[in-house]
Amino acid sequence: MGISLYGSTGGQNLRDSEGIGQPVSIRYQNAFYTRPEFIPEGHFGFGAMNGPFYSQGHLYLTSVGEVELINRDHDLVAMRWPSLTQFLNQELPRQLSRYDDEGRETGEVTRLPGNTDDWEALGKEKSDRRKREGTVLHKTLSKLSVFRKK
Repeated sequence: MGISLYGSTGGQNLRDSEGIGQPVSIRYQNAFYTRPEFIPEGHFGFGAMNGPFYSQGHLYLTSVGEVELINRDHDLVAMRWPSLTQFLNQELPRQLSRYDDEGRETGEVTRLPGNTDDWEALGKEKSDRRKREGTVLHKTLSKLSVFRKK
């Protein structure tokens, strides 16, 4: 399915099998070193939803009990549910309807709900920028630029 709810991790699943996800700690979205600055202080991260390839939204429970799907890299809210119960009641059936009886995606239902039409392009742009900035050439030029500024 397309929803990952985080929880405590007791270790990694070492089986080599396609489609088996690894557990993610609940600390992931809530620790200061991984939490984006644009996430309000009262939000509690508890999961994620993936788009086709580059896009991802993180799920947050707000201080007033709503659930928000927020873009991983940008301050964009795609969807808001009034409560965790309504999120589960709406999103679980929607996610399950993405598949036929043999478990194949039908393509009739989008992976991400709400206003996420541009999320894939935003994610690709961020991925491409990370790749460019991760090259030896880019790192070398960045270090050399310090000397040019003097």
